[in-house]
Amino acid sequence: MEQIKEFEKRMDAALDHIAVHLKSLPQASDKKDHAFAELDRLKADNAGLKSELSALAELKPGYDNQEIINRLSAEKADLAQRLEACEQARKEQAFEVQQLYEDLAKLLGRTNISENGEA
Repeated sequence: MEQIKEFEKRMDAALDHIAVHLKSLPQASDKKDHAFAELDRLKADNAGLKSELSALAELKPGYDNQEIINRLSAEKADLAQRLEACEQARKEQAFEVQQLYEDLAKLLGRTNISENGEA
């Protein structure tokens, strides 16, 4: 917050310096009028940015934490689903491997096969 205030002061000082410089120019011309109009626009933009910065600085940490909690909860649910899908796929593959061992045993005429496929 302190950095925001310091930045705002520097922007105000820069715009004030430009205004003083423009006022010190001796000639009155369209360019000078245009420069003053541009300066007014920059001051208005600066005021708008200050308002936005103030609004951002006022965000409550609880809001940010709740957003993080919600996102992490969604990621946790997604990971749980993916883990369940992986576990199901592992079971299906284990069943297929067991079926392959049994088929192989039948082909080889064996009846008792251990988990690693040895008789």
